[in-house]
Amino acid sequence: MITTQELEHIAHLARLEYTPEALEALRGDFENIFGYIDQLNEVEGSDSRQSAEASSVKNALREDEATTANGEYTDALLEAAPKRNGNFVEVKKIIGGSQ
Repeated sequence: MITTQELEHIAHLARLEYTPEALEALRGDFENIFGYIDQLNEVEGSDSRQSAEASSVKNALREDEATTANGEYTDALLEAAPKRNGNFVEVKKIIGGSQ
């Protein structure tokens, strides 16, 4: 259980100003949060079956390799671009210079 004095101290450290009513409401919120944490602490986390399942899960990773595009979608994408310069989409220059 958190006391009003502890909340006032926390508010002081955080440089927050609260009315007594707001502090009391905040104390109720903290009580609800701490109650929920107590419920979570009551849950047994040492089930060996769950631990075994969790440890058997592996990420499916691949090597990060640079590849050349096989062109499967390149032509369709470039044809949809408003402007193109060879195999690149041409865009308006936005850095430097006057507008």
